[in-house]
Amino acid sequence: MKFSEWKGLSAEERNNIKWHRRPHIKAATLFSIVIGIFVVLFIVRVGKNETSHLNRKPNKDEAYSMAQNFVKDKLKLPASAVFPKNGFEANIDTVTNTYVLNGLVNAQGIDGHFVKQQWTTHLKFTGGDWANRKSWVVEEVSIN
Repeated sequence: MKFSEWKGLSAEERNNIKWHRRPHIKAATLFSIVIGIFVVLFIVRVGKNETSHLNRKPNKDEAYSMAQNFVKDKLKLPASAVFPKNGFEANIDTVTNTYVLNGLVNAQGIDGHFVKQQWTTHLKFTGGDWANRKSWVVEEVSIN
C-alpha cells in the first residue's frame, strides 16, 4: 500500500489494517556502520602493534633479555642457566643509550652443582632491531 492510499483511508480502516512504515535505517546505513566499526578496529589494532622492534629504544625487559644472552656466553654450561623473571635491576640512560643491568643466575658449574651467581652487564644500544645482537656493544659482563 502506498502512502497516498493510506492517507485516503478512514481512522477505522487504518486501525484494521496492520500497515507498518518502512524502517528509518536502511541497509546501506547498516552496511556503512559495520564498515566504520571494522575501520576503527583496524586502526586501533595497528596502533597497538607491539611486534615492531625497529626505530625505538629498548625498554628494561628487552634489555634484560639481551643481557641474559651475553651472560650465558660467559657461563661454563649456558644451557643450564635459569634467570628469574623479575629479579633484576636496570639503570637506563636514554641519552647515551647505555644499559646497566644486575641480576642473579642459577647455573650449573663444572662439578654439576647449581650455584646462584650475581651478574652485572654494561651494554650500549647502537640502534636498529633491539633483538639483534649486532645492535648492542658489550662494554662489560661480570659474574661473581
